[in-house]
Amino acid sequence: MVTFREDKLDAEQVGDVTLLDALLVDGQARLTLLSPGRAPEAYTLHGVEHAHRAGFGTAAALSGSCANDTVRVSWPGGTVLAEPRPPDLELFAGRNVGLALRMEDRPETVLDWLIWHRDTHGMSGALIVDRADRPGFGAALSRLAGDLGDFAVMVLRPSVPLGRTDLGREGDPYFAPDAPGRDRMTPPQPDPWLSPLGDVAIYEVVRH
Repeated sequence: MVTFREDKLDAEQVGDVTLLDALLVDGQARLTLLSPGRAPEAYTLHGVEHAHRAGFGTAAALSGSCANDTVRVSWPGGTVLAEPRPPDLELFAGRNVGLALRMEDRPETVLDWLIWHRDTHGMSGALIVDRADRPGFGAALSRLAGDLGDFAVMVLRPSVPLGRTDLGREGDPYFAPDAPGRDRMTPPQPDPWLSPLGDVAIYEVVRH
C-alpha cells in the first residue's frame, strides 16, 4: 500500500534573508537562514541560551537552548520570528529513501523514476522537493502512484523560490552543456523558481 503525503515547507522571506526552516530537537532550537553575502555573526538570537552560529554555502546555521515556543532572530535592518517544530521522521522510518528536486518533470516521468529505483535499488520511499510554483503535480502523481506497493512518497513544496536569482529557467536550451552557438543566444530572464539551485542548505533541511 502506498502512503502519499503532500506538505509545504513554510519558509519566510524578510528582505534579502530567508528563514528556510526552524527545528526543535532535545530543547535545542536549530534555524537555517539563507542570505548570500551575510556572515552568520551578523545574526542575533533572542530567547535562547548558549547561541551558536556557523555557515555553510550561503546559509547560516543558528542554534541554542530554547525554553519558549518562539525564537526571534535579528540582524541589521531586519528581524523574523521563528516557531521551531519537532523533526518529522515517522513517514520514512526504516525505509530506503531517495531524494529528488523536481521543477518541470511530468508526473509520468517521476513515476518511471520511482519504479526504476524501486526495482533496481530497493527504494521504498521518496522525498520529492517540488521547486516549481505550479500547483497540481502532487495530486497528479498521487493518482498515478497507487501500484507502487509498500512505498512512501512525500511531495514537499517550498513557499519560497530556491533557485539562483541571477539565472533563468534551468531547462532552457541556453544551459545545455553542448548548446551550439551559445554566444549568439539570448540568456533567459531570471526565474528563481526554475533556475539552478541557489544553495545546498535544502539538503540539510529535508533530513528532518
